[in-house]
Amino acid sequence: YVADYFNHSIRRVCLETKKVETLCGGRKGYADGTLKKAKFASPHDLALNPFTQELYVTDRQNQVIRKVSLKDQIVTTLCGTPRQS
Repeated sequence: YVADYFNHSIRRVCLETKKVETLCGGRKGYADGTLKKAKFASPHDLALNPFTQELYVTDRQNQVIRKVSLKDQIVTTLCGTPRQS
């Protein structure tokens, strides 16, 4: 999993097939919800909990920490208040 800062997305990289796919995001903004509807603004770092199948993402320009549930395919904000533009 990769935080794609400039494309405002979270990507999954398969090293065996050398394929990269956008898991969520891709449009700058702020929105929780399903993987397809979620928006990020410059995601910076992430960490995977392999036991719960959850990614924790620092959403830099929104100034929040987000959780991406790979199992439920939902993005939620864990803490912080999104910056209003």
